[in-house]
Amino acid sequence: MKYLQLKQKIKMLFEDFLLRGGFPEIVNLEINKAQDYIYNTVINKIVFKDIPSIFKISNPDILLKILEITSQNSSQLFELDNFTSFLNISRNTASTY
Repeated sequence: MKYLQLKQKIKMLFEDFLLRGGFPEIVNLEINKAQDYIYNTVINKIVFKDIPSIFKISNPDILLKILEITSQNSSQLFELDNFTSFLNISRNTASTY
C-alpha cells in the first residue's frame, strides 16, 4: 500500500474509533446507534448512578450539563464563575460538581 493510501486509511479508522469510543460491542453498529449506545449505556450510568453514589451530587442534570460544556470546549480554560452564571448554580455547587 502506498504511503498516502495508508495514511488516509489510518486517519479514517482513527476518526471512526473516536466516534465509537473504542467499545468493541458496537463495532458493527451504525454510527448513530453506536453513539446512542455510548450515551445511554455509559454516560447516563456514570452521570446518574455511579458519580452520585460516590460523591455528594444531588442534581445529576447539572453534572451532565457540565460534562457537555467541558467536552464541547475541551481545549479551553474554564472559570468556575462562568459555570455558576451559565448554569444558575452557586459557586459551592459548581466547585463540588
